[in-house]
Amino acid sequence: MNIRKKTILGLLGLSLCFGSCQPSTPKEGEPVQEVEPTQASKKMKDPSVTVWELDDPDGLNPITSQGAAATYIQNNIFSRLLEFHPEDLKLVPQLALTMPDVRELEEGPYAGGMSLQFTIRPEAKWDNGQAVTAYDYLFTVKAIKNPLVESGNRRPYYEFIDSIYISPENEQEFTIFSKQRYFIAEESAGDMLIMPEYIYNPEGLMKKLSLAELNKMDADAAEKDAELKRFAELFNSPKYNNETVVGSGPYRFVEWSNGQHIILERKKDWWGNQTKNPMLVAYPDKIIHKVVNDPSTAITVARNEEIDVLHNIKPVKFKALKEDKEFQELFELSSPHVFGYYYIAMNLRNPKLQDKKLRQALSHIINRQEIIDVLFEGLATETVGPINPQKDHYNDQLKPFSYDLDRAKELLTEAGWTDSNNDGFLDKRINGKLEKLSLEFLYNQGNEIRKNIGLLLQGEARTLGIEIKIKSAKSSVAKMKAKNGEFELICSAWAQGPQLDELKQGWHSSSYETNGSNYIGFRNEECDRIIDSIRVTLEPQKRKALYFRAQAIIHEEQPYLFLCVPSSCFAIHKRFSNIETSPLRPGYRVTDFQLK
Repeated sequence: MNIRKKTILGLLGLSLCFGSCQPSTPKEGEPVQEVEPTQASKKMKDPSVTVWELDDPDGLNPITSQGAAATYIQNNIFSRLLEFHPEDLKLVPQLALTMPDVRELEEGPYAGGMSLQFTIRPEAKWDNGQAVTAYDYLFTVKAIKNPLVESGNRRPYYEFIDSIYISPENEQEFTIFSKQRYFIAEESAGDMLIMPEYIYNPEGLMKKLSLAELNKMDADAAEKDAELKRFAELFNSPKYNNETVVGSGPYRFVEWSNGQHIILERKKDWWGNQTKNPMLVAYPDKIIHKVVNDPSTAITVARNEEIDVLHNIKPVKFKALKEDKEFQELFELSSPHVFGYYYIAMNLRNPKLQDKKLRQALSHIINRQEIIDVLFEGLATETVGPINPQKDHYNDQLKPFSYDLDRAKELLTEAGWTDSNNDGFLDKRINGKLEKLSLEFLYNQGNEIRKNIGLLLQGEARTLGIEIKIKSAKSSVAKMKAKNGEFELICSAWAQGPQLDELKQGWHSSSYETNGSNYIGFRNEECDRIIDSIRVTLEPQKRKALYFRAQAIIHEEQPYLFLCVPSSCFAIHKRFSNIETSPLRPGYRVTDFQLK
């Protein structure tokens, strides 16, 4: 099936005066007329930044939300101990005063494990003036570890924390102890967005249980604890997801108008202004996340200077904008490589999709090069698994599944799919019932690339007797369907970072059992053992070999149809300076924006 490359038509630009345009000087004695500033000149002086969002985020609670869009907003409301620097991608202090003191322990109750000592900046304050302390950090870890809190996707990163010792002399100094030497302990401990206990645990419901008790507790035991259950019900509720949102970051959450916008305002006397840390800067007075469900409309709105930042621009539109001189008078365009990948996930709980030969056949039906060339305009690279090709532990020995319809036919026949009733569609008897090979392809509404991936798959599959039904849903609905296993095929993307990959989150069977990110129900005993080994292997070469084997297993099983790694295409209004591109998503730091 051919998909025509779309062009952007009928988008009107503005005729603006830039640089040194000045009104004529009146002659002596002539009255001076006051001229109303134009919309353009008003905009050039506006210290706020408006960022386009395709849809509402899935929430602003940094523990229970999962979407990348939510994280970008939360980053300006909350703070973390450590942050990845956008230029060299190394961890640097943010809320922490310095990098932690990390030690491998050889004796005592944590022999064979490790410790990490942190000190929170003395300037750090919550909105009520109270200091940010280690007790807030402890509370945040406890909230994640509460089995009833919707944090299954984050829990694997904090399993290594066995206890936290808070200095009696300084509540901003604490030490994390672990019985194991976790391979990304520093990144996990430092990357968590810290939440104020006085806001999110006002009744003190999480104080009575220690980390040791929470580490041993499962969901059934937690259900019997009235206080843990009450805390989780409150914490998971809309109150702490889109109503009460408070952090130690530079911006205060002001308003969420569903389907319209989310507004953040810079705090007048934010504590970060007292530091000289470049990771604690915030220039715009206001950040407005404006929801526009149609990408073409969003570009039109940007031309009218009602949007300052367009991110995740679809490549076909980005290419058109690269040739649009009028648009480029207003906006700077950039497309850095990012960490992440596109994929089609398959629900392995569905009896039709449990045979890996069928999954492999579907992978051979995918024309990845056409997807890259046509849908991504060449702004993507092919990939074979969940590790980004830019990383040293990416298994470059694996070959992508080729576009090969003949091989797909062979695999379908081997899997027992034939057209037994001559209706033009493959079928197979499963659990005593004749099942037609018909699959629903779900994607988030408004995402044209994912829709067109489905159309390509639909066209190729039909030639082999496979029916693909394409269905869209709002992002929040699609995520809920994925979480609840109410799908067959779903097209989505993983947003990642530069750190070592914690495969337990998405690929370990326990992540499926504990409501983690393994929503497809992938289970492989060897892969589980390897993932467990990776987590405690500190020697890089040994760990790399384990990573290679895990990727080989996932490649063979094909629970995802891995597609490509995209570039991040965005446009930022030229009225701002101090804009640096980065492979860290979303590719820029909005807090750095300064008016020229």
